Amino acid sequence: MQRVILLDELGEKYGREHTFHGLRSPAEAIKLLCINYPEFKRDLLTSHHDGIGYRLIQQDVDMDLDEIHLPFGSQDFVLAPAVMGSGGKDGSLWKIIVGIALIAAAIY
Repeated sequence: MQRVILLDELGEKYGREHTFHGLRSPAEAIKLLCINYPEFKRDLLTSHHDGIGYRLIQQDVDMDLDEIHLPFGSQDFVLAPAVMGSGGKDGSLWKIIVGIALIAAAIY
């Protein structure tokens, strides 16, 4: 059993906690959320217009986009909206991913 936690506006709109069985990767979780909530997909695709990106967090570590296809494991996966440009001067504090890239990686 894997839990996906949606923070802030995502959690308010789509529910904070989602439990799935048999997921292989965080990408599958994002894909299922997009299928179950078409507005979720639309929000991810258009949020960059409002300066919002997303942090992917597992075991208190920010994930890179290429890591969302790695095995899920037993730890919760957290998807958190983040203001783009809030990662410090060099962007190293947080790995903020644009929703379009997130959708493309999840569907691929």
